Amino acid sequence: MTTNLKVLVALAIFATGLAAGWVVNGWRKDVEISRIRVSNAEILRGIANKTDAAVRAFRATETAWRTRIEKEKGGFRWQSPH
Repeated sequence: MTTNLKVLVALAIFATGLAAGWVVNGWRKDVEISRIRVSNAEILRGIANKTDAAVRAFRATETAWRTRIEKEKGGFRWQSPH
């Protein structure tokens, strides 16, 4: 084999190894990204559930508060001037 051919074969082997490593590393990173997405989705779902519960609790408290005020004021209902 000539020196040029040896260099070309070595470069081809190096390029093949580099490409294979790149593919394997990309596959591993895809799995890692998928796990992160699932984790983030679970966290966001939990935040949404807690926010929804807080809004419902606030509305229930506000309704009870308005009902109490209406009873105490004899049916007076405040309305915004807007």
